[in-house]
Amino acid sequence: MFRGFFSLFIPALSGRKRKPKRRVQGAARVAGANFQPTDAAGGAVTGHITNALSRCGCLEVFRANQVLKMSKSSNIVQQLVMAADKGRGWMEEQEADLLLWGQLEDDSVRLRFLPMIPSIDSLPGAVGLGDALALPPDFNETFDPVLHAGALAAIGPTFRGSRGRIAEFLAPALHGTKDFIQAPPEGLNEDQHATVLTTIGNAFAAHFRLGGGAKKLGNAGAAYKMALKKISSEQAPETWAVAQSHYASVLKAQGDGKTEEATEALKSAAVAYQKITETLSRVAHPYDWALAHINHGLVLYRLSGRSGRAAYLQEAAKSFEEALTVYTKEAMPPRWAEVTNQ
Repeated sequence: MFRGFFSLFIPALSGRKRKPKRRVQGAARVAGANFQPTDAAGGAVTGHITNALSRCGCLEVFRANQVLKMSKSSNIVQQLVMAADKGRGWMEEQEADLLLWGQLEDDSVRLRFLPMIPSIDSLPGAVGLGDALALPPDFNETFDPVLHAGALAAIGPTFRGSRGRIAEFLAPALHGTKDFIQAPPEGLNEDQHATVLTTIGNAFAAHFRLGGGAKKLGNAGAAYKMALKKISSEQAPETWAVAQSHYASVLKAQGDGKTEEATEALKSAAVAYQKITETLSRVAHPYDWALAHINHGLVLYRLSGRSGRAAYLQEAAKSFEEALTVYTKEAMPPRWAEVTNQ
């Protein structure tokens, strides 16, 4: 059903000095003169993406000379983790900040942004392995702002160089995405539009973490809410769960502080995480289900500290115990130790 068709490096944002005549064996600089797509279908889409990314003033794009493929493991999370490990190995060799890779489906091109330094998954807008941007295969320049915002959002919060520079380029990219919120292009199906809105939400959240102000966090939450209205958990469980988790992380961030509004935001975050645990299947989506239980427990713990109610602590403990049925000591000892400590 899926097939990998390209891998692209974004190496130029780093503050490290590069050798002027460095020979790159694992990647080739993308330009009209030397870009050679590997096949007609994948090549056409890759051409759109490379051209779009090259139009962003702070990105330099290299095409990998090999394709990052998914393993044949039956578990999608294991497939993504193995692919990410391999991709970060390539980025380390190329001194890159981001690897953009994708899959060509029947009616979409599904893109994933893999930053060299991952963000903590509980922070607003943290781009994880489950995040994906689905676009029509014949997308055009209209989608440039979304691609620029998605790439910069994935890099920005953990960038090793000047984060202010990322914010400077992210602001106009976000401004250019307003049409996707107000009047999306024709031909964009509901699942695609939901992933676009989630990507925009991630970009607003990244701008907030780069110093953009609390309004950006509110914009992120609004984009996620719009994404959740486009699809249902039955229709697209993975897309729904990613948007719902991001929305909950925004609510949790808005819960910082001692005000009544902050406490209400925390309560809403608890409800949002609980919806994930009640909607996703422990069998079909074990890791997403368990992670939602962990975040649910963490929010309840904070609510207990504010209210003094023991019931919150008891419910939090139950959530952590549920997560430990997936994150066992034998299967995932680091995560098991983290949850056990909680």
